[in-house]
Amino acid sequence: MKAFYLFRGFRGYNRAMLRIQEIGDHPDKAEIERRLKAIWLLERGQIETLKVVMNVSRSTVFGWKKRLKAGGNKVQALAPGDRAPKKRRQREIDPRLIEFIRKYRVQKPGMGKVIIKSELDRFCRARGIQTISESSVGRVITDLGKP
Repeated sequence: MKAFYLFRGFRGYNRAMLRIQEIGDHPDKAEIERRLKAIWLLERGQIETLKVVMNVSRSTVFGWKKRLKAGGNKVQALAPGDRAPKKRRQREIDPRLIEFIRKYRVQKPGMGKVIIKSELDRFCRARGIQTISESSVGRVITDLGKP
């Protein structure tokens, strides 16, 4: 079988092939290769191809190029980052309710969230505390099980 060279004849071919080999078994290999191809097209001035075929704007590719340069020209820098928010919302439950659920589970370890919820409602009415939902009781039980 004859070898097929993807970018043969262009300046920097060997360097491009070494970059592609660097990613090996990276989980985001397909996306990294896509971004590398977009950078390659931008460097050759094929902006219309970027917009039509790859559906990527010029400014996006310039951002990828900047990330690549900042990462020391390592192609792993092109991998998509984590999109989760940096500061996640914390659950706000009255500590007295958490303590009640913990004590109830120690006294009666086999009880589920449905039964605990009914007992918790009585506890809250007696003290004038706002109650929480059955699902929230289940989440507190799960949190208490963690170290």
